[in-house]
Amino acid sequence: MKNIIRQILKEETNPEVKKNLKTIRFILSQISWEGLCDIWVEYNPIDREYEIRSKYIGEDFNFDEVQNELEYLDRTIRSMGVRTYIFAPFFVDSCEDEIKFINESKEVDKVKIVKNIIYDTFDNVTFLEIKTYEKKPLIKVYFERESNEANEDSWMTHQICDTIDKYTGGSIIAAPSWGFESSERKKKADLYIDASEGGVVEFNLDE
Repeated sequence: MKNIIRQILKEETNPEVKKNLKTIRFILSQISWEGLCDIWVEYNPIDREYEIRSKYIGEDFNFDEVQNELEYLDRTIRSMGVRTYIFAPFFVDSCEDEIKFINESKEVDKVKIVKNIIYDTFDNVTFLEIKTYEKKPLIKVYFERESNEANEDSWMTHQICDTIDKYTGGSIIAAPSWGFESSERKKKADLYIDASEGGVVEFNLDE
């Protein structure tokens, strides 16, 4: 525990971390989505990621719309070369309500690990979307073509699944969301992968 505290204090005084936090906080200060109570960023020195959390209130809150906005925000900050992890929105009865983050679900942890593996391993990946399929997380992977494979989407999906298996030693099982994969693998899958060829997404931070 003492080593972790020392690491946190060391990272908080790191000029690059301070600069990135300042930049991200400025971007977050420009956000004014309907129902948004608060949105903030904290640096995680263990994972070396900038974690963004937010809380919302309102009966007519559009979850899908905000989820899309958060994913766009994630892609925008990552385009700056900064590694982020954006948590799903937290809903509260009052803006003053506190949120406890102790013991994040294992499912969220696995999605986070897989996202990092994909971003770190595949240079041609442009962005990721997190959805749900058959009550399990589905990661949609958008990428640029690099090979001459006839069915690029299928080939890339299997490449990602195999890479996840290799990097995690089989502790996280990923399966394609389509096709006739063996029922055993489908039953054991922690999450699904669906890769689609797509172009590079360009961001204009001045807008």
